[in-house]
Amino acid sequence: MPETLLPATIRARVHEDAISRVTRFFNATTVETLNELFQNARRAGATRVDVTIADGEVRVADDGHGIAQPAALLAFGQSRWDADTARREDPAGMGVYALARRPKVTVRSRPRPAGGRQLPAWQVELTPKHFLGEEHATVSIIDGETLPFGTEVIFDDDKANTGSVDVAAEHFPLPVTCNNSKVDRRDFLHDAIHVEVWRGIRLGVRSTGYHPGRRPELNFHGIRIEDVRLPVIGSMDSHWHVKADVADCAELELVLPARKETVETPFVEQLRTACRTAIYRAMLKVDKQISVPPTCGPTRWPTASSCRWPAPSWRPGDPPTRTSTPPSGRSRTASRSRTGRSSSRPTSRRATRSRSGAQRRARTSRTACAPRSRATAATPGTTASPR
Repeated sequence: MPETLLPATIRARVHEDAISRVTRFFNATTVETLNELFQNARRAGATRVDVTIADGEVRVADDGHGIAQPAALLAFGQSRWDADTARREDPAGMGVYALARRPKVTVRSRPRPAGGRQLPAWQVELTPKHFLGEEHATVSIIDGETLPFGTEVIFDDDKANTGSVDVAAEHFPLPVTCNNSKVDRRDFLHDAIHVEVWRGIRLGVRSTGYHPGRRPELNFHGIRIEDVRLPVIGSMDSHWHVKADVADCAELELVLPARKETVETPFVEQLRTACRTAIYRAMLKVDKQISVPPTCGPTRWPTASSCRWPAPSWRPGDPPTRTSTPPSGRSRTASRSRTGRSSSRPTSRRATRSRSGAQRRARTSRTACAPRSRATAATPGTTASPR
């Protein structure tokens, strides 16, 4: 049997065939493409983003620090961001590949001076073959005096409209304009009744009269993420749930490159626990009658329906309980019967009598329906003796 030579060690590497699949990394919708370009502008230190849509062409321009090295555009998986940005957001270096399916993409950039040295402005035109590594892209040096500092990306999109920009910019942290008109933005937690910050994430609690169902639960700088499975707690007349807005959190991991779902890590479970705690704090804020022991862990707390009256006493670690005295206006000894007359008997004695009567009727019914035993059954030709 011939001897097979095996390597002593192996090491991870990216095969060149992976480049042939980059067009399938994003679904190439207008909103997703805008999301990726907006994120690049924000990380580049931009203070605003301007979008222009005309004749099936979309222009996205920002006033960030620009791109010093054009080769970084097509460096698959290489992040060109600084160490602080890489720590906080873990960029994948694949955002530009959201444009890989576009028939024509033009990128021009004028980098800001670095180290007292002026960098040249440049322009490059890309097609799907350039993204797939099948052809070389030519970089042209252009006159930077006519361009503002920053980066501009131009691509064809017949389906692009102002509505796509509204969706992409709704919760984006930077100002956005579309065709020289300001795009309305709002805080992701605009309708929260209670907001608190936990490890770089803003938690906003809402209360609705219906179950929230499937909805965006987490906002990552304008990218809305569903199916995070944040807790929903139902009370007697409402549902309490949380939305999370990421401000600066390096511990949260999202599935790359599109960041449309979270990676299930212990941190995510801790986030759900923090959301549950925030809900109970919001309950205390809205209804002062709810009593929650400060040392009671959130995993021990029951639902809001069992926390309706304040507890007279508790021990550390015990869940909240109802008081022995109901709220004013109701009396256990003065409950009315169905006929409208008040009863002087305590509610507990009436409940005991009702249960006793029901038990006697049940025994009578079972006795009447039970078959007679052999000792008392009538035999053929004889008459059974009465009891």
